[in-house]
Amino acid sequence: MEELADTPSLEKTKQMSNLRDRQVAVVVPLYRLPLTEEEENSLASVRRYLGAYRLVFVSPAHLRLQRSFVRDEDRVISFRPSDFKDIRSYNRLLLSKRFYRAFEGYEYLLICQLDSLVLSDQLAHWIGREWDYIGAPWSEGYLTSNGAEFTGVGNGGFSLRRVAAALRVLDSPMPAHSDYVMGPPPGWWYWKRVRKAMLALNALRRHLPPITASKHLRRFYHGNEDVFWGRYAVQLDPSFRVAPVEEALRFAFEVDPRGCFARNGGHMPFGCHAWTRYDRSFWEAMTSDPAHSELSGNIGSSGVET
Repeated sequence: MEELADTPSLEKTKQMSNLRDRQVAVVVPLYRLPLTEEEENSLASVRRYLGAYRLVFVSPAHLRLQRSFVRDEDRVISFRPSDFKDIRSYNRLLLSKRFYRAFEGYEYLLICQLDSLVLSDQLAHWIGREWDYIGAPWSEGYLTSNGAEFTGVGNGGFSLRRVAAALRVLDSPMPAHSDYVMGPPPGWWYWKRVRKAMLALNALRRHLPPITASKHLRRFYHGNEDVFWGRYAVQLDPSFRVAPVEEALRFAFEVDPRGCFARNGGHMPFGCHAWTRYDRSFWEAMTSDPAHSELSGNIGSSGVET
């Protein structure tokens, strides 16, 4: 069923109007051009199901976006080119106050990296659940069909975030030193002499006044940004609401989509992340089958129809 091509119901029209009033942004990070065929498929799925909402491209300032895919109603927010240099710099951007301050006019952000697919329009439902953070659940050994347990929530590539809650966490006080238990250790950790000197310097910082979480993360955190939001943010702010695993499974799949599909009772989620990396054949079959997805058109070599 091509939902956006049909006349929406009165209830759905009211929901979409309320979402526009509450300022929900669908954020697509974009760091290079041209797009690959798979990235074009991902963007097409965003437009098909979330075209009624504000689409915001996040890109380095030097990147000139093509009018062929940036429409008049879209927004473009530029950041420093260094924020897109590599995965680490992107992680730092999404742990910075300046990123979320750029969206202070919005209540929620739905981040859709271009290795994601939107499978239906469930945005109104998930906004209504009022989580501060939700993404596809992680699982031990990247398997779910063999009884392996999920380890937490969740992947940031396709994730819904509340802007005010993120800024509240980043403004939380933290020590000016680090105990290095949050995330992986820094690279110098494995060099004995360097580690001894750095730990001595760190010990001196114990006498300094507290700093904000954003400064602490910039100095000491070396992990992925989604791991911070999914696992550590609640330690700084107990009111920060991360969705539980079973709820997150209805929101999105990532690794082992066949196992996730079985665990989810044979139901497709709102979206998925890394669809070309984890069992592409599953997604090509499922998104071509109207019994399981609203997404019409094959995401294989022919691309998603628009």
